[in-house]
Amino acid sequence: MSESALARLQEHLGSAETGAVDKEALLPLLKEAWPEIEGGDEAAMNAGKLWRAHRFSWQPPELSFEIVRHRAMIAGGSSRGERQVWTVDVEQGKASYPNEVGFVQITPRSPVFKTGPVAEELADAILNGRKDQSPLLPPPAVLG
Repeated sequence: MSESALARLQEHLGSAETGAVDKEALLPLLKEAWPEIEGGDEAAMNAGKLWRAHRFSWQPPELSFEIVRHRAMIAGGSSRGERQVWTVDVEQGKASYPNEVGFVQITPRSPVFKTGPVAEELADAILNGRKDQSPLLPPPAVLG
């Protein structure tokens, strides 16, 4: 009978030193074992997303790593990704991500729109009875 992917991961980490783990050697084994790991599908996580993981640390029996998730970017157009810390109990074959550790700015933010100058210009036009010449609004004929 062939050895399970989780057993190969356990064997690999069983010979690893405590602390930082080499991603290149670990990642193929973790990706192969991920479907066998209970809780690995939490928060829509799957093996195909593990390539974004980094900061792997081995503290037997737990393997931990950070990953930036892009859910908010895809769902709502956010420019930030959620940083999660995942922990895998390799002996029990269970994963969890009890810690969301913040956000990472992935794409540049849009420039801030300063409403003060526009409000001042509009208030001045109203108070002095003149038509607004603001380039921010379409000409009155367009407004109908």
